[in-house]
Parts: sequence; structure tokens; C-alpha cells
Amino acid sequence: MRKRLFMVTVFVLCFIGFVFESPAQEPLSVKALVEKNVQAAGGTDKIASIKNCTFTLGPETVYVTADGQMKITTGKAPVISEITLVNKDKVIKNCFNEVTELTGSDKSITRVLAMLRSGLYTMSKLESLLKSEGIKRFGPVIYYAVSAQAEGLKVYFYLDSTEFTIKRIVFQGQDKKGESYEMSQDFGPYQTMDGITLPTSWYSAKVGARGETYTMENVKWNQPLEGAFFTDYAVNVGTVKIAKGELSGQIVDVGRMGNYVVIYTNWTPKCIQQAGFAPKDKLMLQISNKALEVVLEESQPSRTAMSTGGMTMFPSASGVNYVILLSQSAGNDISESLAPMQTINIKSKV
Repeated sequence: MRKRLFMVTVFVLCFIGFVFESPAQEPLSVKALVEKNVQAAGGTDKIASIKNCTFTLGPETVYVTADGQMKITTGKAPVISEITLVNKDKVIKNCFNEVTELTGSDKSITRVLAMLRSGLYTMSKLESLLKSEGIKRFGPVIYYAVSAQAEGLKVYFYLDSTEFTIKRIVFQGQDKKGESYEMSQDFGPYQTMDGITLPTSWYSAKVGARGETYTMENVKWNQPLEGAFFTDYAVNVGTVKIAKGELSGQIVDVGRMGNYVVIYTNWTPKCIQQAGFAPKDKLMLQISNKALEVVLEESQPSRTAMSTGGMTMFPSASGVNYVILLSQSAGNDISESLAPMQTINIKSKV
């Protein structure tokens, strides 16, 4: 019995050793890894035939060219609330008509993603920046690892050791406060379309924050994106009129939060300030031929506060615009008539 147990134990240990060590791959050069990575995506000739690629990620539409230009628009047509534009060394962001030039890790991550996407999720456009990190094992899974240094950002790419597709990317650097920053993207299944193999989804998460799954949909090749398309970063969020104690603007989106109807407006914190509104002010909202009383809050009310059925206005999760939360009874009465770019007004309650 002991002899049999000993033999079983030896077999199990040998099997485990086989699982972890049998693919005794030698580290490959960066050039060899890039070539295999490109081949896994469809091959050099097939990738070269794609001059630009368009796809959606939820409310975002991504446009990217083979030479590394990228434009990301956010919003539901006809609204475009945000545009991020990568053109050469600059990354411009226009959010609700507030235009900024990205710097630091935000700029570096966006530029790396532009290069990755311009190569159709291969490392072909990043080859000159890459350094081999050898073979990495995570439990029974074996990856080829390479890294890149990009303007203060360290990026690690982990390739499947048999398929040579990218399975994981890790971004490491410092945020605007100088604190350590790490974000990872774990890629889901790959799918082939018209001879090009792309990831269908990925899970993106920052250390210390909740992650999110992105699904790539509506993929199109070689669209007519000529002229000034990759230099135009004008958004379409309507217009805002500001007077003392009064605001006029448009709806940019409509959604649900439990039993509440959520109206996303084009009013920014600057608009609220210029109108002279302050937290706890009681305001009258004019929408769809109805007048509703709402209370201005500094942040989203707690569930307990929301359960009272009151209607409130507060900054969105991103902080760039304000949202209005309507109670079930009030929201249901007008929800079917609400639409993007519909005019809304709000003023101090007399």
C-alpha cells in the first residue's frame, strides 16, 4: 500500500513538473515575437491592407489609422460629449467644450493604445520600443513577456506561448499626484473577421478601483475618413444659456437608476457656479411641458435619501456635467418624451 501511494505521489509530482516545465521554450527575440504576433493576427500582407479600423466600445466609437492616428468619440448620436484625439506627439481631449492637452500617464497610455490599435492589436507599431522580459509563469500558464518604456510609463505585454496573441497588458507609472499607478487589461477570446483576428473583449482595472469589461463591436475596415477628420475635435452637446438664477441647456442622455429616471445634462460645474446656484437650493425644472421641483446636491444622494422620493440634481460620476434624478412617478410621466438634445430649463424657486 505504501509503495503504491509512493508511486502515485511520484507520478503526480512528475505530472505537475511536466505541466510547469514541459513547454521548455527558450526566450524568443523581440523581432521573433513580433513576427509571430503579427502572423497570429492575420499576417503582414493582410494587416497592411487595412488602412483604418473603426469599432465601438459601449458609448465610445474608436477610429484608428495604420499610421497611428486615433480618434475616440463618446456619446449617443447626435450627441458627442467627448473627443480624444491622438495626432503625432499630441493627445487632445475635448469634454463638454473644455479642451485640454493630456500629459503624464494619461497621455502615455493613450498613445500606447493608439499604436497597439493601429497595428490591429499587435505589437508591430511598438517594436522599436520593446525589450524582452523572457518567459513568465502564472501557475500553469506560460507567457512570453516584453516591455516598453514610454514617457515615464512602463508597459508590459504578455503573449500566449502557443497562439502568440496578447493576453494581458499592464501599465505602471505615476499619476498626477506623483503616486504609483497601475492598470491592467486582460483580454478575452479572440475572433477572426475577414482574415483579421482581434480580441472580442477585455477587462480593464486600476489597482484599488473597480474594473470594467469592454466589448468590441461593430468592427469596420477602410472607412472614408478623409480630410480633417483626425484634426477636428469639436463636440456636439448643444448650447447653454446662463443668467443669474437660471440655466437653459439640452439633454445629452437618458437612463435609469433603479426606479428613477436619470437625465444627463450639458450643464457643467462652471455653468452651475455662473448661474449662482448653491447646494441645497430648491430649483424649478421645466421639461416636457412640466414644472418639477428639484434640490441641488453636492454629490449623489445616499440610497436612504433617495428612498424619500425627492428629486435631485448633482454632479455625474465623472464630475464633468450634472445629472437630474427624477422620481418614478414624475419620471414615468415624461420618460417616453425625453430625447437627446431636447431643451431643458432650470431656475431658482421663487
